[in-house]
This record gives sequence, C-alpha cells and structure tokens, in this order.
Amino acid sequence: MLSDIIKIRKRDILLNDDEFLDDENHRTRDVSSAVGRAAYLARTEYHYPADGKDHWWLSHRPIRGNMDGRIILHGWCGTTDNVAVYAHGKVRVVGQNRTFIHLEKLDDNTEINQER
Repeated sequence: MLSDIIKIRKRDILLNDDEFLDDENHRTRDVSSAVGRAAYLARTEYHYPADGKDHWWLSHRPIRGNMDGRIILHGWCGTTDNVAVYAHGKVRVVGQNRTFIHLEKLDDNTEINQER
C-alpha cells in the first residue's frame, strides 16, 4: 500500500514550535531536525482585506478551535479578524529538498509526542 505523501512549497510553510527555531530564534523552513517526527498540519487563510499570505504550518501541539478550545483534527477551527484556520490532520515529516517539504499523512489515532 502506498502512503499519501503531501508536498508543500517551503516558501508556503511555517514551522510553529520552538524546535524549528534557528540559532538566532528565527523561524526556519529547514525541517532536517524533524524528519521522522509526527506533527499536526494546519492552514491559515487570510480573507478580505487580503493583506496577508496564506500559509501552512506544523505544530507538535494539537490545533484547537478559537471559541471552545476543543481539539480539531480536520476542518475549520475558527476565524478571527478575517483570518481563518483549518486543521488538516496528523502528518510525519519524511524529507525535504530545495523547494518542497514532504509529509506523510498519518492515521488520526497516531500518537504525537508533545514534549519538546
């Protein structure tokens, strides 16, 4: 059985946890230290006025709804100030090249270590 592999352009992804900070505490798009680890995948979409850039992000913490704080694995998590967040399940970082980060879709029951 072939795994579902997702390719996301590096310029379109933010890595949301401290694990992904570089030596100067800046966010990085280099996931080499995270290859093999599982994370939650989400997408932020900016609506009118569209002054922001839509992007994907990875986190070792579950994505929560903005009103009730419940964990959401798939679907809309809420919209605040014309910025919507959507959860896209659990993934494992399987690699990267110069342009893309490669993610493998995981079963919803897969445990993710949240201690970082």
